[in-house]
Amino acid sequence: MFDIPPAPAAPASDAAYEARVDRHLAMLRRLAELSLNLAEAVDREAASDAPDASAFGGDLALAHARIGQALRRTIALEAKIDDERGQRAPQAEAGGRMRAVYDRHRKEQRERQLRVVVEKLAEAHDPGDAEDLLADLDEQLIGDALTAKLLGDLPLADLAGHVYHDLVTTLRVRRAAAEGARDDDGFDEDPAGEPPAAIARPAAPRALRHASGSDPP
Repeated sequence: MFDIPPAPAAPASDAAYEARVDRHLAMLRRLAELSLNLAEAVDREAASDAPDASAFGGDLALAHARIGQALRRTIALEAKIDDERGQRAPQAEAGGRMRAVYDRHRKEQRERQLRVVVEKLAEAHDPGDAEDLLADLDEQLIGDALTAKLLGDLPLADLAGHVYHDLVTTLRVRRAAAEGARDDDGFDEDPAGEPPAAIARPAAPRALRHASGSDPP
């Protein structure tokens, strides 16, 4: 079985992006303010009765022109950032929809693969227990109890091993509660009451890895 990998990491959150844009715009506004202050200083120097010949490089007209050019570039950059911010919203929305479609497809495929593996492992139990295990699995899949795990980055073999372990443990507890005591009805008990070694975490046995397609025969 081919295990679909998780979707690529999502881009930076909207909050982080907005904070960065706000910081950049604040810097541009500050630069624009400084440019205006310099332009006003040039104007005052040019209007004085005795202009300083060495002020602003000795060429007030050239200084004023350069400051004006810098100010126009600052305003243009600010407008560009505002435009990019406006374009990002629909792009982010489209990206979110695509990710949702990918996640749904991956979840559905991993659900089918997980059921095949658990069904194979359940053959080790008597038919009644196997039916109960699969019924419990279907209940969890229908109720989205496993959605987070299915969409996580845990390999299918490990995921199946964990889920199978939990299903068997739940079945044992339910049987013990119904019968009033634990008994040996298809499960190997040990003094500590731990699950059988064949279904213990964290590593899945070779048979499980082979059934999930993550290990060659």
